[in-house]
Amino acid sequence: MTKLELKPGQSPADLLSLFTKSNKRSKYGARKTNGYDSKAEANYAARLGVLKQAGAIVDWLEQVPVKLADGITYRVDFMVIDRDWTVRFVEVKGFETKEYKLKRKLLEQMRPEIAARTEVVR
Repeated sequence: MTKLELKPGQSPADLLSLFTKSNKRSKYGARKTNGYDSKAEANYAARLGVLKQAGAIVDWLEQVPVKLADGITYRVDFMVIDRDWTVRFVEVKGFETKEYKLKRKLLEQMRPEIAARTEVVR
């Protein structure tokens, strides 16, 4: 086994970067695509682009942070502003992780006004 040592000016993150690959798959098989966490997210963003161009929606934001509690932030994949100026939130999920389920429950308890407007797209 090789011993790893930090050199002057090196951070632990520098050492960690030696072992990570930018094109590495997540443990659920998703690959980053065009800057999105998955191909499904990239496809949904492309769909939103078409809807905006057609005038069906006003606009959308990506990775919108929602504070739940001290130090806990839930990031919604997309916030969509519809033509009638109503706001809805969209989560693109291929697989619901334990972490997602927990944060979703926290969202429902702490921010019910956002949870009620959140839809999951598969």
